[in-house]
Amino acid sequence: MSMMNETAPPATSDSHGDPASRIGLGLIEISPLATLVGAASAEALASGYKAAAGLPWAVMSVFGSLHATKAALACLVCDQVREALGLRSPYVDSSLGLNFAINLKTSARKSAEGRVATGVWIPYTGTSHTFPDPRLQAARTSNGQHVFNPTNEAIMTKDPTNHSQDVPYLSNLGSFFRLAHCAYAFDRSTTVTLATIVPSEHKEATKIYIYYRDVGELQTIKDLIAIMMSLSKLVEVIVLYKAGAEKLWWITAMSWAPCFITALTLQLAGVSRDHGEIGVIDMIAGDLPSALHPGGQGKILLGMPGNICHTLIWKVHWGIQTVSCLACVLAVFSNLAKQHIQVVYIWAAFQVIWLVVRVLICNSSWLASSGPDHAMVIGHQWSRCSPDIRRRTLELLFTLAQYQVTIHPRGYYVYQEDILSAAKLVQSWKDINWAISEFLPLKSTTSNSLCQHISRLQPKQIDIDIIGVVGDTVLRSAAWIKGLNASNVEMYDCGFVFAKVRNCDQVHCVPCCRVLARRYTPGDESIGGYFMARGSSNDHAVTWRYWIPVTIEESEHATPSPEEEHQYWVELDAGLRVVGQRHEGKLRNQDELQNYLQAGMLNISLSHAQEVLDCTNIAREATKGLREWVMSAYTI
Repeated sequence: MSMMNETAPPATSDSHGDPASRIGLGLIEISPLATLVGAASAEALASGYKAAAGLPWAVMSVFGSLHATKAALACLVCDQVREALGLRSPYVDSSLGLNFAINLKTSARKSAEGRVATGVWIPYTGTSHTFPDPRLQAARTSNGQHVFNPTNEAIMTKDPTNHSQDVPYLSNLGSFFRLAHCAYAFDRSTTVTLATIVPSEHKEATKIYIYYRDVGELQTIKDLIAIMMSLSKLVEVIVLYKAGAEKLWWITAMSWAPCFITALTLQLAGVSRDHGEIGVIDMIAGDLPSALHPGGQGKILLGMPGNICHTLIWKVHWGIQTVSCLACVLAVFSNLAKQHIQVVYIWAAFQVIWLVVRVLICNSSWLASSGPDHAMVIGHQWSRCSPDIRRRTLELLFTLAQYQVTIHPRGYYVYQEDILSAAKLVQSWKDINWAISEFLPLKSTTSNSLCQHISRLQPKQIDIDIIGVVGDTVLRSAAWIKGLNASNVEMYDCGFVFAKVRNCDQVHCVPCCRVLARRYTPGDESIGGYFMARGSSNDHAVTWRYWIPVTIEESEHATPSPEEEHQYWVELDAGLRVVGQRHEGKLRNQDELQNYLQAGMLNISLSHAQEVLDCTNIAREATKGLREWVMSAYTI
């Protein structure tokens, strides 16, 4: 009789259907409870909210395991796939953020569904870090003001040739940390840090903030204790085994055991929490400017520790968790229907206990969250920053310009020849001794006569060699960071070129006006019949049209009068291949340009010569401001 009692009929007999039917019935019965309770805590811990310490606890209870599986899958896949599949959640964003790599060969407008990024960031791959040294305290004056100069910079930086220092560099990491990214959501660590920074207002120079590492209490011991506490899961395994649970006793631990092992590995490997030793990133955040938006408040942060959750070892954990968790849920509910009712009650009791403990751990202040609860940042004006800090800021400026290219209404493909790196711009300016010419002189550098190819007779053709081009994206970024009072609308058509007249030796940097012209199609209902508003999208039948201000000097000592300074322009119909090409330009005076624009055959917004002049003046001011910044960073 005792044996018969021990082998009583299961809670659900085989007469209810085949195994597939029992799986469905089990999932239907338990899914409302799993959805209502335990979902939030499971998703948070599975996403790394409590670092590696919370990973085994995320799957201790089957209640909420499907949400833990979804969170692990969301963390495993790349950000574009996560966005496309609808796997985003506040917990996953808090853990990883939402970052898209900046690719100048594709448009970001489609992938981002018209949204504007909240920031851009780049890895810092230089030879120094900005983490503080305790000796930095000696770099404060008697009134407590921080002094940031080259002397103190030497204290702050670390020399990679000194093998006694234990800070590996970003070059040792995966590809994620090697690329520039635009961020549509920041992770928790970055959000907390940025919240401590006072943003610079629109048309105000953006202050540069340096991140300082908090050398406070480490969570290593507490994290290890929390991980080892999850071994209490073995109590459930033993009890179910003693109760005759057949396969259920080891199936219930199918998801916990792999997560325990990987969490312990993360902890022992020292990659459980962000610590800055995987490298640092520099970022710009705020209301970023774009071709159609002047931008607003901004923040510049240098030296932010890279997010440890983006490393390969964390991706491996989430892959293991996704597979083991999903397999466990399916196996549990297919096997649960075969168990004695007493076993089911024991199993359910343990799931409730683990659920309660999981919620307590998720909301406990004893176990710190993955990111810092506070951050130490110190702001510096540009004039007080070292050359290294200035160069890093300029790299961010060009990254912001690159991001604008990917969302520009003109299309990314028309900006492929623009100078979009600090190194290229610095070299171009060094080659001409950092000079900016307000006009392109149509005069030989070796004689007092005009270059031999210039004719004052119609059609006034002039051959121009374009060496390099900088467009509106770079100038807009510089104006926004530097706080210049420039019109974003007129800056749409601003730029400057490195050019020289054919058979002349001297290359000149000349601010100019450039537009992307379209061929007029009869029946076009554009503004004014033949004029297109700025920001209009375009097809591939477009060409760059440049108007470069020039001076015509018959003698080396001749000086144009104020009335003549803007009288002449060289107009280039350059196509899309501009740089490294010889272009046949037309020499026009102000009146000729006015008549040509009013004819409206270019499908552009400009209709008066004065608008071209206004754009050129804005380009000149922005170019001078950019040169001032670049010179201060690359000349000593």
